[in-house]
Amino acid sequence: MQQRLARVDHRLRLAGLLVITALEERSRMEQQLREAQRAEQDACTQELAVAVKRYLAMGGRTWTTS
Repeated sequence: MQQRLARVDHRLRLAGLLVITALEERSRMEQQLREAQRAEQDACTQELAVAVKRYLAMGGRTWTTS
């Protein structure tokens, strides 16, 4: 009976390690996603800055709508 309990304890420890590993992997993936989103936002901001500079270099003409 004690051997069976020991085996169950061992399996529970292994399962716990698997859960911890999965949670750590999820955390890493979430961090990578946040970094990718931040990089994409930075790229869009840079593109907008270039467009505004071009617009201003052309004299900053304005347009109106009717």
